[in-house]
Amino acid sequence: MIRVAVLLLALVALPSWAAIDIYQFETNAQQDRFHRLTEELRCPKCQNQSIADSDAEISQDMRERVARMIREGASDEEIVAFFVDRYGDFVSYRPPFNPRTAILW
Repeated sequence: MIRVAVLLLALVALPSWAAIDIYQFETNAQQDRFHRLTEELRCPKCQNQSIADSDAEISQDMRERVARMIREGASDEEIVAFFVDRYGDFVSYRPPFNPRTAILW
């Protein structure tokens, strides 16, 4: 009986053992920008998840890059452009409308 209780307790505690990204910013405005941008950028691996919601390693790397670029003073447009240049228009939930991206709309 004790083994079952320990096993159940371990299973309940497993989600709390997952790695949590913690990013420190100087201002609340920077933190708000981070949250907004990570919701606007799509995970290249997961496709229909934002990088904020994805646990994929590439999304973790992208979140770290967004945080670093915000701390370095990059604008939202510069950050989105960086990822579009690297991964294509698909990475943005709001790609520009043109013949190449029409299917995304």
